[in-house]
Amino acid sequence: AHPEANLDAIVGSLARFGQAEPLVVQKSTSRLIAGHGRLMAMRKLGWTECDIVELDVDDRTAKALGLALNRTAELATWDE
Repeated sequence: AHPEANLDAIVGSLARFGQAEPLVVQKSTSRLIAGHGRLMAMRKLGWTECDIVELDVDDRTAKALGLALNRTAELATWDE
């Protein structure tokens, strides 16, 4: 989930820096694996195109990858 404050921060980042990371999409289904918040922000900004990486993975792997990408981001710390 992306609370409004988080989504606003993503919108601000995209507006200032553009798209620095591609969305990750499952090739066979066109299902989004990673980048849900960025996609929501892009839509708020009215974007109709973006960069993606298509991965040729099965449904189970796509789900596992999506979970792994989100969990590893939550476990990261700042390097002062």
